[in-house]
Amino acid sequence: MADQNTSENSSNKDDSSVLSGGLLTRKPSQKKQKNLVKIFLIVLIIAGVVGGSYYLGYKSGYSKGKEDGVASAKTNVPNLLENIPNIFNSVSGMVEDVSSTSITIKTDSGNKTLELSESIKVNKGDQELSIIEIQKGSEVIIYSTKKDNILTPTRIVIKE
Repeated sequence: MADQNTSENSSNKDDSSVLSGGLLTRKPSQKKQKNLVKIFLIVLIIAGVVGGSYYLGYKSGYSKGKEDGVASAKTNVPNLLENIPNIFNSVSGMVEDVSSTSITIKTDSGNKTLELSESIKVNKGDQELSIIEIQKGSEVIIYSTKKDNILTPTRIVIKE
């Protein structure tokens, strides 16, 4: 019986069958293995070409879109703050002239003169000041109420 097993084992080695996981499977021939390797390499090359083409197309499209977006932003951006009403009715600028009854400040759009009342509050930081302590050349923000297109200042804040 031992001779029989030996002869069976030797016949298994010559045959292209293998015992794998309890199943007897055939080994592919060398020609089939070479064909499988060729098919795998062809599929790999095709995947590389398709993937590379996609990447290059995406990259050039992304760059072009980015350039167009920057160019558009530089030329077509409206001044978003241009038509917003001044809900605080504030005016800011540099003091050109000040008296107990009026103040003139230089703004980006020209000089503005506002009439002052006795009840106006003047602040610099956390200090409360009087109107006569405002100096020419000081940077100020004047908060006002508006009625019938007339600004009535209620508070002057002197920038530090």
